Amino acid sequence: MDRTSSYQQVFTRLSDMHIAVIGDFAVDIYYNLAKETGEISIETGKPVHRGSSIRTSLGAAGNLVNNLKALGVGKVSVFGIVKNDIYGRELKYLLQKLGTDTTNLLHQEDWDSCAYIKPMLANEEDFRLDFGALNKPSDEIMEKIHFRLKEKANNLNVVFINQQFPKPLLHAGNSTFFNQLKRDNPHCEFIADMRHFGDNLRGIILKVNTDELARRLNVAPFPSHDKEACITHGNALMKKVEAPILLTRGEDGMMYFTHREIYAVDAIPLSSKLDTVGAGDTAGSVFSVCYAASKDPQLALEIANLAAAVSVQKLFQTGTASPKEIIELYQSTIHSKVSD
Repeated sequence: MDRTSSYQQVFTRLSDMHIAVIGDFAVDIYYNLAKETGEISIETGKPVHRGSSIRTSLGAAGNLVNNLKALGVGKVSVFGIVKNDIYGRELKYLLQKLGTDTTNLLHQEDWDSCAYIKPMLANEEDFRLDFGALNKPSDEIMEKIHFRLKEKANNLNVVFINQQFPKPLLHAGNSTFFNQLKRDNPHCEFIADMRHFGDNLRGIILKVNTDELARRLNVAPFPSHDKEACITHGNALMKKVEAPILLTRGEDGMMYFTHREIYAVDAIPLSSKLDTVGAGDTAGSVFSVCYAASKDPQLALEIANLAAAVSVQKLFQTGTASPKEIIELYQSTIHSKVSD
């Protein structure tokens, strides 16, 4: 059955949606690095490296925004902390360039705006340099962010909660606020992608990959192709957090667990070189808005799976997927199956 019209119907609804993203926003900074220059610094006597072709993009929670806007979501509001430093200014510029509402990206002086510096050496990422991973938000700033999000919640379709860093904006102590916010706004879909503190949330869709699933349950790691293990552990985590689970399985597809049913899709076969950086962000963000727009878990899972396949084919960047790209990949997949 051709699902093209069903996908397109979902996409047309996205322009009327308002999505909030709260969490750790960062700038990804790429540049080409040359180490073997043959030049020695007169000042230090040490070898000189050369950089070129510097380019920036949205990272961490910012990559969620990038994916939402690429998909055609009408309004995205961000909630987080930034400083008026070089990375903070670039972060706001990139967000505002997409038409994002940055009113609630608040300033804190004792803060390093978050950045991932990624030198590319012969088309491979070299040692990364991170800024802002150990920030500590002030209680006053967090109260303001929570208050503002609570004020807007009644008009939101989705709240996406992101925790990226070891000392992040969001931590276990914030869970009570989000659990209550979800209870107060049953019309709104809540989804969380949290590396360390998602176990404290209740009633909020939790996005995990197979490694994170094993770690959260304190079980031995298992391969993503082991569907039986995915089902067993996915069900266990769902019961633990009392909420649906979105499980990304890389080259083995995706699964969505609810108390009534388990939904699953196989990954799209790809033969080209792949770059999986940010693919989880694509899958989670696309699933959340398409589910909110359709209330059809299987349909949303299919679209998110296609979007992730589009994303991973974009090399040396945190890729996104547009409706046009998703439909084109879907159509080519159909034709491929017919030919087989």
